[in-house]
Amino acid sequence: MVLLGQLMALYGLCAMPMTQGKVKALSVADARTLAYDALPVETKRLPGLALAAGKTESSGRCVTFDVLWTNPGPGSAHIIFYTIDLQTAAIWSGPRPPATLETGQAVLRRQRVLRKKLGLTARMSESETENSPCWR
Repeated sequence: MVLLGQLMALYGLCAMPMTQGKVKALSVADARTLAYDALPVETKRLPGLALAAGKTESSGRCVTFDVLWTNPGPGSAHIIFYTIDLQTAAIWSGPRPPATLETGQAVLRRQRVLRKKLGLTARMSESETENSPCWR
């Protein structure tokens, strides 16, 4: 009878989903909304504005967006780079490695929503941001 109980307990452990050990991460689409929120209002109004996502880096943890303006007239322009940590929703601006942590009000509002989705507290996300491989 004891053996049967142990086997059932073992079966219960094996049948549990493996998501407990998996680290949550934002989608590239979520990261794109965060990058868009970091843009100045006047930049958001530009016709032909595009946020081009690069390849994910650091084992899929970081993604860099190149913000481009396709001018309706001749010529196009690079506006800025944003790098986002998909595990913490931290965002930096500048070329790789980025230099400035973005902390504007629109960014902070979006981060609260995204960090709640990730299950992070403010203290956890602050600690993780400081140790992120995305800005090094």
